[in-house]
Amino acid sequence: MNILNEAYHNTNWGKAYYDSRGVSISLLGIKKKIFIEWNNVEFVCPNPYLEKNNGEWRDFEGKDSQELKHLELKLSVKNRYKILDKIHTLLRICFGLILNIKPLIGADDNYLSEKGVITINVKLGSLSCSKNEFLDLLSQHAKFGLIVSF
Repeated sequence: MNILNEAYHNTNWGKAYYDSRGVSISLLGIKKKIFIEWNNVEFVCPNPYLEKNNGEWRDFEGKDSQELKHLELKLSVKNRYKILDKIHTLLRICFGLILNIKPLIGADDNYLSEKGVITINVKLGSLSCSKNEFLDLLSQHAKFGLIVSF
């Protein structure tokens, strides 16, 4: 089975690109991209949560991923400062407001200040590949996990 090397899709605020190095995010009207290396991604949480079963990606109810109309990805990053430090202060404000790179809160209700969560809304109709190929690409570079939020 061939696994895709790169993919992209539109978001509410620009485009997101995925390849073997990581995730690049661009905002509408801004040339500078924010880059997140895969080695800085602890895990990816798709919403709805999906698992590969018998070669097909399915949600918790057993529905095929091809039936999905919307997908939200939450990237749990090991060091959010590594991402923010690479961009200019003015751009940090733009990216910060749009991407909302939040600190993670651990099971003990304490903030894990270095770790963070970035939410990316995937417009599935704009994917450059099939949904299964996209999910395979993500799972090749990052493990899937759950993020509980209230």
